[in-house]
Amino acid sequence: MLALDRSAFVHPESLERVAPSGLARDGDLGGEALSKLAAPGRLIELCGAARTSAAVSILAGVQRAGETAAWIQLAGGDLYPPDLAAAGIDLDALIVIQVPVPAPSTSTARSPRAGRRQRASVAAEQCRCAELLLRSGGFGLVILDFRHGEPSGSTAWQGRLLGQARQHEARVVLIRQPDPREASAPTPGAANGPAPDHEEPHRGSSLGPLVSLRVRSEINREDPTPRPAHPLRTRLSRMDHEVLKNKSGGPVRARSEALRGPWGLS
Repeated sequence: MLALDRSAFVHPESLERVAPSGLARDGDLGGEALSKLAAPGRLIELCGAARTSAAVSILAGVQRAGETAAWIQLAGGDLYPPDLAAAGIDLDALIVIQVPVPAPSTSTARSPRAGRRQRASVAAEQCRCAELLLRSGGFGLVILDFRHGEPSGSTAWQGRLLGQARQHEARVVLIRQPDPREASAPTPGAANGPAPDHEEPHRGSSLGPLVSLRVRSEINREDPTPRPAHPLRTRLSRMDHEVLKNKSGGPVRARSEALRGPWGLS
């Protein structure tokens, strides 16, 4: 039987200020908490490699405030309940909507354009689901997972969602699909200030003018120092947020969040 040597774990003082969810407790790092920046009545757009983790951070904050949340994704999507539970999410209180994906036809399989149209059609169904949930007035947060396809054409869906969000004091979070242009963008740091209310070319374009908060999130791994000889240790990481657009209030800086990897990850 292998005994755990607690002295072998790195950064014990840092682990003490990391909540069981893996996210930094309030007051640990400078800036405003992302869940507080995602205020009611706003469309929040998340991009960057850590956009899903950022959405989970907002979700955790909303649940801590006692509000009901829903996550809308494609059927058989990427949500992994054990990871959500480890992040402090109350799975029993989370509503997950699975939007069916039509079976690919021959034309869809052969034509990339047809495939994009189909993904846009499924994304439009996700928007309709979100609108119905918001109209009920029973949700403080609705998350739309667009990682596999986004609505195309008119942005009228944004106007409908924003109107319902304002009427019922809810938040709508939009998780973007990967943008290859963002791979070459510099990684945001905790000391970064807000960008002006316009989009720079290397950061890609926003989903539309009605998005009031656009945030790019990345994970930065912190080297464990000193490295212990014992093989059992954990890797600490930091999720940095850069506010690319903020249409409400003055300049803001989003607080970085401390994360820890699974035990044994070096």
